[in-house]
Amino acid sequence: MMSPPTETCAACAKPLPKREYLRCCNCNGVYDIKCLNISSKRFYSFYSFNKERKDNWKCLSCVSKLPRTNNLNTPVRTAESEISSPPTLVVSPENSNVAVRGKPPTKNTQDKNIHEEDSIIMENIMSESLDDTAMDFKLLLGDMKAIRAEMRLFRNSMTDLMTAIKMQSSRIDSIETRISALEDKSKGLQRCKVSTLEETVSQLKSQILERDQDLLANDIQIAGFPETSGENTTHIILAIAKKLCVDLDERNVVSSERTD
Repeated sequence: MMSPPTETCAACAKPLPKREYLRCCNCNGVYDIKCLNISSKRFYSFYSFNKERKDNWKCLSCVSKLPRTNNLNTPVRTAESEISSPPTLVVSPENSNVAVRGKPPTKNTQDKNIHEEDSIIMENIMSESLDDTAMDFKLLLGDMKAIRAEMRLFRNSMTDLMTAIKMQSSRIDSIETRISALEDKSKGLQRCKVSTLEETVSQLKSQILERDQDLLANDIQIAGFPETSGENTTHIILAIAKKLCVDLDERNVVSSERTD
């Protein structure tokens, strides 16, 4: 199976590049952008991104056959087309019977066409730039709206947080007040207990002293009585009481002992 023949440029007869070329919609001739004197930037901005303009492009040979000389396309003319192109007849308004050979486009006309193309390219670039700027502005506006919404949510969250903090602060103040009251009450109870205990101790001391006095009132100490072996202190007390004329029975003596 043979591969399809490679297309060549109608102007320089060199193989065409993959993308940077234009095809005439009238004669189906193909030209690379170098022969058309079109830069890559102009090609992509003026033709590549505009399918309608690219599909309706006509080469100079076909444009020169049209009954007009104001060519809006990029000027290019091969040697073959200059030789084979028939002259254009223009009818003079003064004498319709006189045929005048049409003149080929002059250099000024070509410069004017290039200038018009440059103006259109600049308009397209400015339009695309404005579109990009408008799109960027819309995106920026959307981002700002999203940021405002997030800030609103953050503000609401901060408000809720401040409310919760105030509630906790109020609870802490209430707890501190209760603790202070309990501490004061505890101190009062402690003072009261100490006073009660001190009073109880004082009463017990008084009772002990009173009992000691009562016990001393029933005790009798006898001094100067000589000690003998095997003596009975109870009989000695009864004998002394009898000598002193005191009516004392043995049952009245609870206990008796000799002390040092």
